[in-house]
Amino acid sequence: MPFQRFTTHRESVQAVSIFATLCCLCLLAQTTTAQQPPSSPPDDHPYTLHVYTRLIQMPTLVLSHNRTELPPIDPEKFNISIDSGPRFHATHIRREGDDPITLAILVDVRRDESELLPAFSRAFSAWISASLKPQDHISIYAIDCAMLETSAYVPANSATLQQDLDTAISSPKTHRDKAGSPCSLHLWDSVAIAMQQISTLPGRRVLLAVSDGYDADSRTKPSDIRSIATNDAVTIFGLTNPTSIYVPQEMAFHSLVQSSGGIYLETPSNKLPAALASFVSMLRGRYILEFPTPANPTAGRHDIHVTIDHTSAFITTSGLTVPLPNPSVEENPLTIHNDNPDAPIIGNHKPTPNF
Repeated sequence: MPFQRFTTHRESVQAVSIFATLCCLCLLAQTTTAQQPPSSPPDDHPYTLHVYTRLIQMPTLVLSHNRTELPPIDPEKFNISIDSGPRFHATHIRREGDDPITLAILVDVRRDESELLPAFSRAFSAWISASLKPQDHISIYAIDCAMLETSAYVPANSATLQQDLDTAISSPKTHRDKAGSPCSLHLWDSVAIAMQQISTLPGRRVLLAVSDGYDADSRTKPSDIRSIATNDAVTIFGLTNPTSIYVPQEMAFHSLVQSSGGIYLETPSNKLPAALASFVSMLRGRYILEFPTPANPTAGRHDIHVTIDHTSAFITTSGLTVPLPNPSVEENPLTIHNDNPDAPIIGNHKPTPNF
């Protein structure tokens, strides 16, 4: 049964909490069914007012058992349970759609013989043009013995980003320590750094690791990766060639990717364009489950389980986020909540990785 872990703190009303660092109110108005003549005065209670504090959202990826997309699912079939407690329905469910994506691309160039990197570079520009939108932003990193960032939260422009990708892959700065002492920077360390780099940015935060998942000896532990992904609402996807030889470290990274709300895409080089398009389609097809935090939550770690009635679908959830108000209606406390896809999504705190 899929779950998402989060932590709450009681120390003060300003304490950082996975439930929310911001509060929002949701107004749902329901007109009465009674018909009134035009000249009649309004009823004493013409509306039903529902007010929720600390409303949170949870992106949820739902795929078939073989990790392909499914037709739309009735929102009424979604169930949420906290710490194996009673099941309840979300206050509101919608598809992610055109919400702004904040995408960090981490290209692992440690193994120069990889067939995936040349294919990724060839498919990159067309993919950016076809799948990403003007509101989406991209950061590009490359790792070998050093980590190099060539794009930092820039709009999805295929021409400039292609240059930045090729620079990241071929730059001597990425390989600078290879001829000397053993490398001290590894995959999980780099993933943690990239996630923290984008943790305060608006949008649906996603990290795509183009890597076989091999990690030699990172100082970052799996628990650190999970904490950062959950607390900062970063979803990790992996992209690799299926001919890679799996070792325990690689399988562990597969598990970490899934625990963050993403999946690992094993794709032959000749099918890479379709796989990249499918990756973005999966993001835009995620279900955004919105619900208020439970009353009087206890301190400590909790599990959120999401199930769907009468299905054996693959379900994985990302870290919780808080919907922010549209600045144009910010002064009215009863209209703070909105589904404006341009409203930024903010995570919680930034734990320090175990470096």
